[in-house]
Amino acid sequence: MKIILLVSLLLFTLLNFFQSHAFAAVSMTKRIVTYPLTLDEMVQMQMKTQPQTDHRYSMFVRGNTIQPVNDHIGIVIKDETTIKNAPTPSSWTINTVKKGDQLSLLSKVKGKDGSHWFRVLHSKQWFYAHPKDVRYNLDPSTFLANTVQSLQFAKLSQSANLQVNEVNNALLKGKGILEGTAKVFISAAKKYRLNEVYLLSHALLETGNGASALANGISYKGKTVFNMYGIGAVDHRPLEGGAKYAYEHGWFTREQAIRGGAAYIGANYIKNGQDTLYKMRWNPEGAMKLRYASHQYASDVRWATKQVTYMSQLYKMLSSYHLSLEIPAYQKR
Repeated sequence: MKIILLVSLLLFTLLNFFQSHAFAAVSMTKRIVTYPLTLDEMVQMQMKTQPQTDHRYSMFVRGNTIQPVNDHIGIVIKDETTIKNAPTPSSWTINTVKKGDQLSLLSKVKGKDGSHWFRVLHSKQWFYAHPKDVRYNLDPSTFLANTVQSLQFAKLSQSANLQVNEVNNALLKGKGILEGTAKVFISAAKKYRLNEVYLLSHALLETGNGASALANGISYKGKTVFNMYGIGAVDHRPLEGGAKYAYEHGWFTREQAIRGGAAYIGANYIKNGQDTLYKMRWNPEGAMKLRYASHQYASDVRWATKQVTYMSQLYKMLSSYHLSLEIPAYQKR
């Protein structure tokens, strides 16, 4: 009952939000899909995949693993030293560092185990997500009252009927390598039965508004390759992985990369039934069938939440459209 009331409130809020900002003629439908899993079960499955986050936790290392060079710099003196989110051995491990790595020292504190610890900074971008963060981003009810974040549940297999000139002038102007490519995006979305709003927002996010190295072309085996959606850009070696995938699939122009990436997403996710951002990230149907986490587009726990900002901006540009929502729900204990 609670989720039905939240969804009803969401639909009312979304309609008023988009109509008031864009004077758009908006129609909406919604569907609730309940999975025979609890939220706790989903979290447990996800934790086995070592989900990532770029959230900056407080970072601590035990004092006997660091050799201070001065008051501000320390060198790791033990292999596979763990970085914890609190000065205690039982706290969450957010990353590891190797012998010889350099860390910035912020302060020295006494831990609950009686030993001294250093609070540190590390230049790494990605960390192991805490179970609380995984649960927060997995729980659909977290986002139902947020008009922008609720677009995680918008169906991505439905066209938004965008106009080329409008997209080029309003969204892609000044967006680096992506400027002037609206026609390519729209035709690719139509061919592979994708929502144009999603396809554009995905590319804008993954390329840093058209500025990333992969988007602008990097050399791989003597060829310049392009990758607009971060496909193959695995966390530990993103440039090499993204370039390798682009090379193997013949993405030697920006247009080939836009169309090829759209084909990949359409074939591997949308046609697979993962036709919302939420399902692309968390794949609850796969978890239901296999009893483990599988076939997820990204390891970042906030991937879906990051995608929706550009989507909401685009929707507010449109004069009319239909928005269909599919809300996942999990069983109570």
